[in-house]
Amino acid sequence: MAVSWNADIPTEVADEMMLTVPLAVSRLVSMLVLNGMAKAEPERFDALEKAGFKVIRYGDIIYQIFDRFGGHYMDVGASEKIAKGLIKVKSDALPVHYTEEGLMFNDGRELKADVIVFATGFVGTMKDTIREMLGSEVADRVEDFWGINEEGELKGAFKPSGHPNLWMHGGTTTHARYMSRFIALQIRAALDGTPIPVLA
Repeated sequence: MAVSWNADIPTEVADEMMLTVPLAVSRLVSMLVLNGMAKAEPERFDALEKAGFKVIRYGDIIYQIFDRFGGHYMDVGASEKIAKGLIKVKSDALPVHYTEEGLMFNDGRELKADVIVFATGFVGTMKDTIREMLGSEVADRVEDFWGINEEGELKGAFKPSGHPNLWMHGGTTTHARYMSRFIALQIRAALDGTPIPVLA
């Protein structure tokens, strides 16, 4: 990513470079680059695993972002703190109850802590959120949101959702910067009486 987003390339150009490449090509390129980086630093992953942080060394970031809708981790300094034991991670047992000093786990061990963060995952479908906010009638009309369809494109994002006057947007700030203009153009076209046909 540093190749695209840097002081020499304007952000709008970097965004376009990232989001106009087919996902199948992005998958191959990202696996080549990221897996190469992982092979170059095995000790970094060894230290994280030893500290209890679950890692997938040679994963597929396109799967994590677009199919799983998360599950990736961008290190901004915490990995070193985890490896040194400054941030504790426990992933091999379930919490049973709070103690005066932390948490007790079902393996009989207590983890002392000043702060407890539960990183338990989430449900990766916007249809559930739409159902909660707008009801089943609307949720049943919308296309699945996120994930990759049979044509290799994102499902339900940045195009009419299947319910009149409802568009869905998700992803990173790159998606927000770049794709929001296309939603705006679709809305403008629909308001002008010339809706843009959806091809995929």
